[in-house]
Amino acid sequence: METLFVDSQITDYFSVVDHTTELLVSGLDSTSFDVALFDPDGLDRTDSTPVDWGVAEVGEGYYKLWFTPDSVGVWLVAITHTVYFSWGKSQSFNIVASDYYGISSSETSTLSNTIDDILVFVLGLY
Repeated sequence: METLFVDSQITDYFSVVDHTTELLVSGLDSTSFDVALFDPDGLDRTDSTPVDWGVAEVGEGYYKLWFTPDSVGVWLVAITHTVYFSWGKSQSFNIVASDYYGISSSETSTLSNTIDDILVFVLGLY
């Protein structure tokens, strides 16, 4: 299970193989797949906003599924194709609030600058 961050786009890559020919299958679009997206409370969020998701081909027979979780906890994504993998493929993702003690990576430099400013003020180095 991967650990990733809330409100950040999560991307999972997969391939589609025709098991009768053992060849990769290209040319499928997002409507070719059935996707189920479950939040940490077990609610199906596939058709709800603000959770954004999609499927796209990235190369000959290689695809990506992406989504943007809006809450912390374990999310589950399951994807099926009626011809090529009706049994489904699934992946769970552990979504956390931040990457550094409650501070997102975009806020880390701001915190660093703020601490420098405090030290300058306290030590009278201005």
